[in-house]
Amino acid sequence: MVAQKDEGLYQHSWKLAEIGPLGALRPIPPEFTITLQFEEGRIQGKSACNRYFAAYHLDGPRLRFQAVGATRMMCREPAMTLERDYFAALAHVEAYQLQADRLTLYSAQGQDILLFHPYE
Repeated sequence: MVAQKDEGLYQHSWKLAEIGPLGALRPIPPEFTITLQFEEGRIQGKSACNRYFAAYHLDGPRLRFQAVGATRMMCREPAMTLERDYFAALAHVEAYQLQADRLTLYSAQGQDILLFHPYE
């Protein structure tokens, strides 16, 4: 992955489009909207059920999130399962790649992926 400037992270809110391991990404069902918004030193957004937030550290293409916190609403199981998968994936993010129309977050081994598109 090529190092890029981080300004593009702040240009959009991002909507999760796909989640999963490389080669087996699964699309996010249309009834769920998971968003990600970068601010100076922290992120926030809405998962499949709750609002969430975390601090992050950015160093070139390396990106790490610290202890995701979230509200504690209960939702139906499909939403809760997706939310757990998303939070677990965020905890393993090690790198990112930013392109004009997408943001891809990778795990340490580059296997697990979160794929986002700009969200209006």
